[in-house]
Amino acid sequence: MIEENEKEWSNIERWLAQGASFALYRMPQDDVCHGLMQNGAVEQLENISLLNGKAGFVFAPFRIDFQNPLLLLKPEERICFSLKAEQDFDRTITEEVSPLSESYSACFASFLQELCEGECRKLVLSRRARIGREEGFSVLRAFRAACCRFEFSYVYLFYTPETGFWLGCTPEILLSGGQGAYHTVALAGTQSLQQGKLPQQWDDKNRAEQNYVTEYILSQLARKGICAEKNGPYPVRAGALAHLKTDVHFALAAGEGLGDLLKLLHPTPAVCGVPKEKAFQFILEHETTPRTYYTGFLGWLDPQGQTDLYVNLRCMQMLPDAFVLYAGGGILSSSQVEDEWQETEKKMGTMRFVVHHGYAK
Repeated sequence: MIEENEKEWSNIERWLAQGASFALYRMPQDDVCHGLMQNGAVEQLENISLLNGKAGFVFAPFRIDFQNPLLLLKPEERICFSLKAEQDFDRTITEEVSPLSESYSACFASFLQELCEGECRKLVLSRRARIGREEGFSVLRAFRAACCRFEFSYVYLFYTPETGFWLGCTPEILLSGGQGAYHTVALAGTQSLQQGKLPQQWDDKNRAEQNYVTEYILSQLARKGICAEKNGPYPVRAGALAHLKTDVHFALAAGEGLGDLLKLLHPTPAVCGVPKEKAFQFILEHETTPRTYYTGFLGWLDPQGQTDLYVNLRCMQMLPDAFVLYAGGGILSSSQVEDEWQETEKKMGTMRFVVHHGYAK
């Protein structure tokens, strides 16, 4: 560990040794690391609406169930320090493309059939990949590498005995703001950067994906009588990829529960589909591996102060013997299986970078 932050990193090492529940996070385009620790059991909630009036660090799954509860960490100890002095890392993301798997192809076919013959207009198909874990890996080294490399993402490291270790670098805001003024985003559509620059040309498939998410958010807010202003879409970067983004700003009256609002927004079509309820049920019935906390949401919640919650994308679970990487993509009736597979491979490149740099050189 570097000398400037030795005390702070030593505190975090102590949390690890104690087996305490904790969260580390760094906001996009910031250089400050926030650390939160709680001894004892973390509060488990059975419904997103139960977050009304509560404050703490939220870690929510795609679907709440007995094995994947919604968790609320209430810190007993906090630290905050600058990452400016952290050493630089090799910033290259190596693109590794695995061959298209039969299980993914079969799952894609069932999704495509629903899109062509059923009621869903968009579905998000996810998958996971497993990488063996070797001696010498450090979760803190991996977190520091992610903070250094992915400046435009929300970077986090989270641990509880219930969830184990999770690490992610997500570009997507679910809810941000405070004092009655809030902000969410529609983030959908994906392509690679072009010689390191943001692409300006986007095909109809990507624009349609983006529009589904934007219209969903606006309609859900309208159900609560909220009139929102939108700005976009415009391209933004996330690692080696670019996405289309639309900002949505709105006011929330005093006394409105943030839990109720989050229940209305989650899951968005960016991680689920259109229409929401039918897409959600179809995914639960047809995806071959459970998402657990992938495409859930996480971050700091405070109805009396600042809230910053993000969708759990570009993430992995770190097991004692393996890393489980997650990725997904929006499927329309015009989608091609090879293109969608390639997109998930590129998205997994973010966590492959983090795994690689979690080992001492």
